[in-house]
Amino acid sequence: MKERYQSADEVIQALNYENLNSSVGIDYTILQKLLASGKWREADQETWKLMLKISHREKEGYLKVEDIEKFPCQDLLTIDRLWVKYSNGRFGFSIQKQIWDSVGGKPDLNLETWKYFGESLGWRIKNNWKPYEFLSFTLTAPAGQLPRAVWSMRLDGRRKRLSALTSRLVNCKI
Repeated sequence: MKERYQSADEVIQALNYENLNSSVGIDYTILQKLLASGKWREADQETWKLMLKISHREKEGYLKVEDIEKFPCQDLLTIDRLWVKYSNGRFGFSIQKQIWDSVGGKPDLNLETWKYFGESLGWRIKNNWKPYEFLSFTLTAPAGQLPRAVWSMRLDGRRKRLSALTSRLVNCKI
């Protein structure tokens, strides 16, 4: 018989072996609880806050390509593992990278490929980018749709940041 847990805390205790390591002292407990509870929108926003904190960009409210290029591998791995684990392999940066690769994404930042990538993730429909608030924050959302906040927070440079992130994932062996 499958065990049932009463709360996200019980799930986290049952998954005691979880690797929540951070090379810069970040506590991932809140993100883990949000993901374990299926609170996808809140987890997405928490991911963004953590990434800004790790990069010392909280005041600015956005990441530059250089921030992504030097993002700590251990923290990128921890964030990705949490997303992949709690979404049963549907969400996470590594999932987005797999989709980027599958649509022919390359560092040259081809606009048509970027649009096709957006359509594949459900970020774009009928030649329009969906506003953040119109995304589906459920497990029925297209694979790779989340985390999205990192791509939503500053209009210019999204493609460059995606390219930097996919390169960082390769460099970090994620």
